[in-house]
Amino acid sequence: MIKERIKYLQTIKTKFSNMTWTKEVVKTHLFYNEIEKCKAFLRYSEFGNKEADFLVHYVKAYEKLKNKQGDQRMLLENDALKHLDFFISLYEAFDVTIDYNAFKNCELTVANAYILYHRSELSYFLDLIVENDPYASKELFIEYSKQNGIKECIVMNVLEHRCCDWAFYIALRNNWL
Repeated sequence: MIKERIKYLQTIKTKFSNMTWTKEVVKTHLFYNEIEKCKAFLRYSEFGNKEADFLVHYVKAYEKLKNKQGDQRMLLENDALKHLDFFISLYEAFDVTIDYNAFKNCELTVANAYILYHRSELSYFLDLIVENDPYASKELFIEYSKQNGIKECIVMNVLEHRCCDWAFYIALRNNWL
């Protein structure tokens, strides 16, 4: 397995940007539980590179999750919000879910919040309205929205991000768009 990973990293090094390669090296070190080597690699290879600062936070988040330190409802720092897609697999590996309401005052888009925190109040709402009851009425939507403070535009953003044609059909039928 290690030989396959090395071959993969060499392919990335030649075909993709330096940042992509750096991300994969960090993931590899953490996969083999080499946290100190990972930190040393980041200090050596990305010294002064502001684009790589989020990788340092990624390693810290990995350490906290691995050692079960602190609250499992971690908030991402502002410099990491741009790289949420990179953090998704880390949080999923440790079964971390974060309350959607904790991010109301952050610079986090609804679509990213839905992907990363897949069992939020918003996703329960989507399960209820779209997946479990495709014939839900607009009245049910309005009632549930008022109870939970969810705006119609938030639901539309999530539906758009999920690219569900049938969900769009339901939204169109109910004049939600």
